[in-house]
Formats: sequence, structure tokens, C-alpha cells
Amino acid sequence: MLARGRFDDTQVEDPTKSLVTLVTFIFFAAGLTQALFIGDYPKLNNFVDAIYFVVASLTTTGYGDITIDTAFGRLFSVALMLTGISLFFSIAQKVFGAPQKIVACSACSLDRHEPDAQFCKLCGDRLVAALRGRARKARGVPPKAGFGKGG
Repeated sequence: MLARGRFDDTQVEDPTKSLVTLVTFIFFAAGLTQALFIGDYPKLNNFVDAIYFVVASLTTTGYGDITIDTAFGRLFSVALMLTGISLFFSIAQKVFGAPQKIVACSACSLDRHEPDAQFCKLCGDRLVAALRGRARKARGVPPKAGFGKGG
């Protein structure tokens, strides 16, 4: 995960995950569209047309040049539209929401807290940031088991 390595907040990790999810869903839905409807509709000829149809449905634009007019096709389009609205709201929430830092609580394991939090918002236990890299070495803390040579 991005936050477990270089970043200690969710400002980069969450929008990145959301965008990757959106792109993955678009390609998956385009493949499903092509597999289900490609031979039945003359304007749906290739994968690019399927991506175009999926993006137009996800954004609820629906230009009307490629339409799937069976009952199953309409239900499929409605599912795409509802999923698109949900994904776009999720991305907006991640991009415009308050950033959080990732520090696992030792008592309840909740790992997302406000940037200035000193106590866990779920159980109230004191938050202690895990030592990484040079900080571990400077304080004489041995490396975690399973990492590095021989483990």
C-alpha cells in the first residue's frame, strides 16, 4: 500500500485507489458489454465502442448513438449508471475530504485518524507512530522480523 511506505496520510493513497478502481471497473464493464452485446447491435463493433458506451453510461451522459434496447440491456445500463454515480461520489469524497494519517492504534487496530490526533477516536488509547527506516536505526531498534536478508 502507498501509505505503508512513503506516505503517512491518506491524501495520496485514497484518491489513487479510487481512480484505479474506476479505471478497472470501466475496462471490466467494457469487456462485459462487448461479451454480452457485440453481435446484436450494429454500432457496438469493437472494444473502443464498448468503452465509449460504458463511459457514456457511467457519466449518465447517454448520447444515444449506441443504445441497447432490450430489457436486459436497459437493466445493464441502469446498473452502470448507478455504479458510475457511486464511484464518482466516492472519488469526490476522497479528493475533497479531510486528509487522515495512518497510525494503527495498539488497542483496537483502527488505522485512520485526524492529522493532529494524539488519541484513538474509537477507543481513546494513545497513538504511537511506528518507527521506520532511519528513526529505527537511530534509536537502536532492531529491524522487524521477516524483512531484509535471511528472513
